[in-house]
Amino acid sequence: MKYYPTTPQDWFNYIAQGVASNALIQYVVQCKQIIDYETLKQAVHNSIVAEPLLGCRLSLAHPVPRWVPEEYKIQDICCLRETEDIEQEIQHDLSQEIKISKQSPVMVFLITNQVSNVVVIKIHHAACDGAGSQYYLTLLADCYTKIQEKTPFFYSAQPPKRTTSALYRALGVDEIEEYFEPEKIDLTSSWGFIANRERGQTNTFSYKSKSFEKIQLTQIKKYSKRNDITISTLFISAYFFGLLHVLHPHSGQFKEVQITSDLRKYLPENSNHKICNLSAVFNITLPRIFQNLHELVVQATTATEKANKIENIIHGTIANDLCLQSGFSSCVDMFHAEWKNILKTGHCSPMLSNLGVLAPDNIRFGDSAIDEISFIPPAFYTPAFMLGVSTFKNKVSLSASYYTPDIQPASVENLLERIEYFFMTLMD
Repeated sequence: MKYYPTTPQDWFNYIAQGVASNALIQYVVQCKQIIDYETLKQAVHNSIVAEPLLGCRLSLAHPVPRWVPEEYKIQDICCLRETEDIEQEIQHDLSQEIKISKQSPVMVFLITNQVSNVVVIKIHHAACDGAGSQYYLTLLADCYTKIQEKTPFFYSAQPPKRTTSALYRALGVDEIEEYFEPEKIDLTSSWGFIANRERGQTNTFSYKSKSFEKIQLTQIKKYSKRNDITISTLFISAYFFGLLHVLHPHSGQFKEVQITSDLRKYLPENSNHKICNLSAVFNITLPRIFQNLHELVVQATTATEKANKIENIIHGTIANDLCLQSGFSSCVDMFHAEWKNILKTGHCSPMLSNLGVLAPDNIRFGDSAIDEISFIPPAFYTPAFMLGVSTFKNKVSLSASYYTPDIQPASVENLLERIEYFFMTLMD
């Protein structure tokens, strides 16, 4: 039987669902003109032909889990929603789970009324990371456009690359066991979001977004260039500043933020590592007390440059790969034990996922140009929390999905407002 291998990163993202998060990477795509449902269904089918793993389910009926092809009805993967309340339908579709032991890891919804057309894209984190989901976004739009333009559809017959072996070759790492230095993995947590749920209450999915318009982004870019500081570092600083005002830590000289990093940048340009999990996380530790915002930005620059070195973050990837030796069941036990400890301490480093520019400005679904794309990161259970940052058409969007009442909407709104205040004050 044909199948595709899994990786320990796939495993952990699968195990996380329902324990630590919903394990979903999602997009809300606002389109100008009408999106044809029949064409979109064919585009989703073609995207699965191009990336066959997306037509698989995760099978645990083997010593090592594997992705196995799953028969599907395209209308179960690509769904039409006709409604008068677009926002309510977006909320509903974003809250839907994907059970990848029974279904494929991708779902697409077309939400439409007489005026608006919205495409919601959902990908399970076990199938790919943020960078992989970006690729799928452009792939789906390209498939739709080719169908509408009656352009021949071509795809690579090569199987998808999912292992880290190419990464190790590119870095000159021959034997990962010999290269491994576990002491270089520092993901210590010292704070987190406190749950507000009372006994008997049920958690409900919710999300919130905030955008910086072109004029604001222009000012941020000018500050970045003038002070030789990356925009990414500025958003790390702003997020940390916002967290201090929302979480109110009263102890500890330093606090940390956990950052995701795409490892594909270390691969050769012709690499075929697209729909896969190939990213790392690292902590940036910053002072809780600082004289002014510029000092915080300088501290963040130094901390990021120190932490985000491949010779440091690669050891977390190696640790994941070494889990192959212990097996899937041991990884399940390890994850649950770690999450139990997180719940006991209430500490889980706030996370930041910055995908950068999501897609080219001219991306479109055939004749329908795309007005706006919102990246919705996975929703985590407290004390965990993740903020997503993305850019499209000179607009930066901040997005968070979370569960209420554990996290109150007012707390997320306050966080986003404090981030905006950070930039207003810094640019003043």
